[in-house]
Amino acid sequence: MTNSTTHFWEKRGLAFAAVMGVFSLITIPMGVIRPLWYDELAARWIAEATSIGDFVDRIGTGVEPTPPLYLFVQYLSVHLFGAPDWTGRLPSMLGYAASLTFLYLFVARRLAAVGGAIAAAIMMLSGTLYYAQEGRPYGMVFGCAALAMWAWQEYIEQERPRYAALCAVALFAAASLHYYSLLLSVPFGLAEVLRIWKSRRLDWKMVLVTAAPGIALLVHLPIIRMILSSQSKPEFAWAKPTWAFPAKFWLRALEPTAFVSVAVAVLILYLWRSRTVDPAEPKTSSFSLPDAELALLIGFVLIPMAGTIFAKVVTNAIAPRYIFSTMLGFSALLAHVSMRAVPAGRIWIFLILLAAGAGNGLLDIRWAMRDSPPGQLEIPVVTGEPALPVVVDDYLLYAQLGRYASPELLSRLVYLTDLEQLKRYTSAGQMEMITVIGVKKGQLQGKSGYLTPFLESNARFILFEPLRAEPNESWLSHDLLDRGAGLKLIAIQGGGRWYLVERK
Repeated sequence: MTNSTTHFWEKRGLAFAAVMGVFSLITIPMGVIRPLWYDELAARWIAEATSIGDFVDRIGTGVEPTPPLYLFVQYLSVHLFGAPDWTGRLPSMLGYAASLTFLYLFVARRLAAVGGAIAAAIMMLSGTLYYAQEGRPYGMVFGCAALAMWAWQEYIEQERPRYAALCAVALFAAASLHYYSLLLSVPFGLAEVLRIWKSRRLDWKMVLVTAAPGIALLVHLPIIRMILSSQSKPEFAWAKPTWAFPAKFWLRALEPTAFVSVAVAVLILYLWRSRTVDPAEPKTSSFSLPDAELALLIGFVLIPMAGTIFAKVVTNAIAPRYIFSTMLGFSALLAHVSMRAVPAGRIWIFLILLAAGAGNGLLDIRWAMRDSPPGQLEIPVVTGEPALPVVVDDYLLYAQLGRYASPELLSRLVYLTDLEQLKRYTSAGQMEMITVIGVKKGQLQGKSGYLTPFLESNARFILFEPLRAEPNESWLSHDLLDRGAGLKLIAIQGGGRWYLVERK
């Protein structure tokens, strides 16, 4: 690619503007089109509180374990911008946009504009972009983590206390948005250990910065204990940690980029083998990375392993989304590797990543537009039967029906549970128990109850069981058969099986 083309992309931030354009093209439509799902609905219920007092009372129910800071931000967004679903997702969109901005600034200091844009494009291609479109705290966590990276870098370069303070505030805020952001202490701690070892002096400001996520966790301990006391069922933990978790995490995080990674690797190999020395191109040595900065990025990549250990020792639960901030460091590190390998091919790499991000996003939008809203679930007509109760054995669908279903369907919806049968039939019944709590406390619509009393008062009802239930989560049909109830398959539609159940 000619020098004039390279200069075109590097001048006036055009490469970064292109990244943000693709981000907006994907995120805004998806944030508007997609219906809210289970986790979002819990936070949305709190955000829709009619007053601050009601807001505090709803947090006190314990149905939503997200820290109050994020819930308050969403409360403000919903009350400022109104009822549409996207208003609860706006903080995540802005937070993710901030993460791309500060990641770009962090990397561009070493690799110039296109290098920073490559890192931002890699970040978008990973599994993180989904969380810019979801009313959950992760998009804002990414923004705080990227701000902390940039402020840390500015402090290392200039040693101005205000940047250390900004880094500490960003890390404290990240852990106040999601408790697993405590793990951000790993990369910043690793970088600080290396700085101490090389300089032979202790920088107390940065020690406090590294401790900021832990301090935030201590501040929130009373709230954490309240949530645990209302929800904790250790035998039902749905995301128990295993030593295979880091490998599974990376497979999931890199799956969207697999094809693109191969294409970029082939391009790098081709350009490397056919490279010629061009005095106008930047020298590889100019893309230098200070040791402490390299330690910071490696620390981010180690977060999945640190998270597994933390979950094994402390929480007994971990999910990939809890630690997706690790992709900030990975994206920066991969940008450095690409630029050092073939600095002359940096524009091609950037354009491939950008085009792939746009293509993936447009395909997601197309599929989202084709999906039927969850409220349009059609109940099969049973000839000669009255409007029987409709039992939904899928907590994800049940929560969405509570928001989007017609009044007629809502009047018939029932969600059932049974503690002993959950232990018998499921390996992870935590969410089923939380769903019952949510219905009883008004967070979810419809009716809930325990299986045995329901069967005693309802000899006939309709049961919906999802076709693609998670392993060992769909349990009602098994239990009903064991009780001798008759299950007559009446339809397969709406993503599940419909049965007419008759108690014998």
